[in-house]
Amino acid sequence: MVNEMRICPAFLFASFLLLVEGSAVWAQTCDHEAGTQTDLNVCAERSYQQADGALNDIYRRLMKTLDPAEKEKLRKAQKAWLGYRDAQCVFNTMGSENGSIHSMVFSRCREDLTRQQTKILESKAQCEEGNLSCVH
Repeated sequence: MVNEMRICPAFLFASFLLLVEGSAVWAQTCDHEAGTQTDLNVCAERSYQQADGALNDIYRRLMKTLDPAEKEKLRKAQKAWLGYRDAQCVFNTMGSENGSIHSMVFSRCREDLTRQQTKILESKAQCEEGNLSCVH
């Protein structure tokens, strides 16, 4: 009986991953097609995950260019920004909190703020020498 309890959460997690991965093709076009609220929620989360991946990529690239003190400052800033993003989205989406649309609205909020942060980090990574607002 104990083993069944341990397998069940893993099985549920694997089933969820298959559901999300099975929606990949639909998720690429779901902004242009009608679907169920569940489909829209999955699409919005997938879109957020793509934005988060882009942010992680630029973060890693920028970290490679920084000296240790600069790296620590970026880590601290990014950690604070993540807290801000999540708290801001909780506030921004409180009107949909108990509705089936909430996860879609929350994912889109996180996506929007994540894309903004990506642009900020990209601008820091592409600074010209002599620009005092840059880390180089």
